[in-house]
Amino acid sequence: MVSQCILWIFGGVLTVFLAAEVWNRPRDPEAWLLALWVTGTFLFTAFGNWTINGRTVLPMVPAVAILLARRWGRSERHRPNASEYCLAACVLFALFVAFCDYRLAVSVRLSAEEAMARCGHGKATVWYEGHWGFQYYMDQLGAQAVTYDNFSPRTGDWLIVPVHNCCTSEPGTKAIIRRDMVSVPGPVGLTTWHGAVGAGFYSSYFGPLPFAFGLVPAEEVHIFELKQVPAN
Repeated sequence: MVSQCILWIFGGVLTVFLAAEVWNRPRDPEAWLLALWVTGTFLFTAFGNWTINGRTVLPMVPAVAILLARRWGRSERHRPNASEYCLAACVLFALFVAFCDYRLAVSVRLSAEEAMARCGHGKATVWYEGHWGFQYYMDQLGAQAVTYDNFSPRTGDWLIVPVHNCCTSEPGTKAIIRRDMVSVPGPVGLTTWHGAVGAGFYSSYFGPLPFAFGLVPAEEVHIFELKQVPAN
């Protein structure tokens, strides 16, 4: 992960220098617009937003692309086919990243469906913790979200807790009748979202990288059958 961090830091520094070239062209309004575009997005991402994620960085991509194209056009060592080869390689790699992100979404959906299939029967309430895509699928399947003011389980109710998520906590041993686990394989070799490899495209909560290579663990969900615990 360290080598990947160094690569992304190097790319970020080059982007800043690319925008800073505007000082060499003080009478170029297009260059100033692009530089301010990149600078404003960077400042908001680093200091204004509650978390650093891909969504807050993406607005600067068009400006960076235009700056790169302008810089490439001024290069004396420009080769006619070099830009086409670089663009083709970037497109193929971007498609691979998008496919891995799709596989991640599928594994989250399957883990939610499998967990509900094991306990979502009868009159017992199925509670769940977690956010992101897991929250979306559990809501679609009819489960009840655990909140600070809405969690009063009765004996026989179920609690579903995703391992790879945020704002989750497992119940105490006194409240558990039995437990089960669901494991669904996710993307292979690369992911956009997992703390084990430092990938945090959707939030830096799980890591500093937008995507990362490595051994990606399966999506795991813990299932608890609960019993009512009297309040102290």
